[in-house]
Amino acid sequence: MKKKLLTLIACCALLASCSSNKSSQSEKEETLKVSTENVELTDSAFFAQTRILPLETTDASLVQSINAICMAGDTLFLLDNRQQKIFIFDGNGKFINAIHDIGNGPKEYVALSDISIQNGLLAVLCNRPYKIMYYSYDGQFVKERNVSDYFRNFATTDRYTYYYSTAPLGKRIFNIYDEQNGTEKQIPFPDGKYMGAEAQEEGTIYRVSAGRQITEGHSVLFTWPFDYTIYKADNGEVKALYTIDFGERTLPKELLEQPMNVFEFTQLCAKEGYVHTIEDMVENEDYLIFKTNPWIFLIDKQERAVKPCSFIRVTEFMGGGSNDYLAVKGTDMLAQSYPPFFFKGLMRNVIAQNLLPHNELADQFARVYKELKDEDNPVLLLFQLPRK
Repeated sequence: MKKKLLTLIACCALLASCSSNKSSQSEKEETLKVSTENVELTDSAFFAQTRILPLETTDASLVQSINAICMAGDTLFLLDNRQQKIFIFDGNGKFINAIHDIGNGPKEYVALSDISIQNGLLAVLCNRPYKIMYYSYDGQFVKERNVSDYFRNFATTDRYTYYYSTAPLGKRIFNIYDEQNGTEKQIPFPDGKYMGAEAQEEGTIYRVSAGRQITEGHSVLFTWPFDYTIYKADNGEVKALYTIDFGERTLPKELLEQPMNVFEFTQLCAKEGYVHTIEDMVENEDYLIFKTNPWIFLIDKQERAVKPCSFIRVTEFMGGGSNDYLAVKGTDMLAQSYPPFFFKGLMRNVIAQNLLPHNELADQFARVYKELKDEDNPVLLLFQLPRK
């Protein structure tokens, strides 16, 4: 597996260099081996800051799902794919506005894919029709431009827009649009692995994860399904950054060649502890957190160590936790969303056992618990990576 991956990356670097005057052949990814030492992720034990953010509930701000989060200063943007809406809240969770411009004409969309922050505007990637719509931070339409094709997700910097998608039979699509020159190029990645390796019909499964394989914060990072390499997009170029050696958690390549459906495949990976995809990366100068199907992993960049984490514990005083989260685009934070009934259940146990300490964070949790109703919007927990 490791040898095959390294061969794949070498081919990718060669092809990418042909499409650019700037050679990337000298950029070699670093292989990092997963440690046997587990690390616990809680507010005071690891994260620099933990914030609790109850989202104001009004008739206009009823959130059904949170599929992407980005932040600009003290303004929070939530993409709700079920409703095809974008909700805007301030840093205290107060509702500002919602974007719901459904239609087939200019200044309208049928379906949304992703959101980002670019040059002081909220950028919204639409997959019907193919375009990007730009809004002010209070949700007012500013402008739009057409996009060359369907893309699942995107990431942005001031100058570049990086388009990402996967397609049947392992096809990898990564385009880079130069906002300054108005030009677009495609990085020619070789096809990747997919389920049913002998199948040739369209629709052969390449993606079995609901996570995000491209994220932006300290830098733009992306991965591919069934691949253990983390790539970095920088200044209009792409290079392989890290390849992770998962040891006994490595997915046996022969599993992808067996006739299994998605449910059977994911159940087998869960049972055996196999990692199939790296996703939802959050990083700063010192740390990088990423998620896989069974585990969360932490990279210490100085130690060059990769450590597994079972889950993110809500706080030291609350026993619950989750291995699911969303990367907050444009920051070094990750977010977890808790339905009111679940959050209240955790707090009820803490209070009943008299385990609630006397500190600022605990006081905030207690205040939210007291005011929260079962029909309210989700409670967000924001965790910020520390710095050394």
